[in-house]
Amino acid sequence: MGRKPKAIREALGAALGTGVFALMVLLLNRVLGWPDSWPTLVATGGLAFLASALVSKILRRPWAAHAGAVCALALLVACPLAGWPFQVGREKTVWREAEFIAHLLETEDNGPVENVGIFFQLPTVDNKLPTVRVAWGLYYMDNENNLRLEVAFRWKDGWEMEEVWENTHPERTKPPEILEHGVGTGVLAIVIDRIYPRETVILRVPVQVPEKEANRLTLRVPGENYSGAMFTPVRPENQGFDKKIRVWFVSRLWNPTENGFYLLEDYQRVIEYDGKPTVKLYPHLSPSFS
Repeated sequence: MGRKPKAIREALGAALGTGVFALMVLLLNRVLGWPDSWPTLVATGGLAFLASALVSKILRRPWAAHAGAVCALALLVACPLAGWPFQVGREKTVWREAEFIAHLLETEDNGPVENVGIFFQLPTVDNKLPTVRVAWGLYYMDNENNLRLEVAFRWKDGWEMEEVWENTHPERTKPPEILEHGVGTGVLAIVIDRIYPRETVILRVPVQVPEKEANRLTLRVPGENYSGAMFTPVRPENQGFDKKIRVWFVSRLWNPTENGFYLLEDYQRVIEYDGKPTVKLYPHLSPSFS
């Protein structure tokens, strides 16, 4: 008869140890978000085991501590196998979207400009460039100031033209040719063979960034309170156009959310020049939803 009460006490002690272990794991997960890495997984198992061991000390029986040890071992083995609640070796990332717009409003002789290099300051984190992708489109602003998509390009092992509409510039007889493109030290560049007045280049750049660094992502030139852009001829190099042009630059950073796109940064400038110097873009609007 004596063995039965002892077995019951052992079972109750083990159940109590298991319950305390589980409560400790849930508490650490709720308050600290643990485990989210190998070190925090080990720490979670260790702290939960110590909680069950404390129960054993209070009861002056080892059963709760034994149960806690078994639970800790099961936690260390099961979590990595299940991938819960973290992915081993993977850092959680989020997406942002940069939007770059260059409107060629007018030229001195109302004619096109050729071999046009368009450059924008890319979003960076502490002057480091995250993973980016690029898609862009050429638009025509009609007489009612509506933007009409002429042609869209997306990079898929080379530029692929996705669609062409009828509403093109009256003088444009063929899609634009991409002469060069690339990402430099924090700068996105694309070179187009010809752009007509009232045509607009819009580049959209989804950016993947570690979640813990997302708040530091910015379009600003490092150490400054402005962004930068260029609309310049690249052939011949380091020379401006042979005529004045008027360009409207827009550089924006968006946060995609369930409620729409939240505007994080907005830099703009309208300038009349020959295309030679880099243009500083200044803060335009307060953050908002769109």
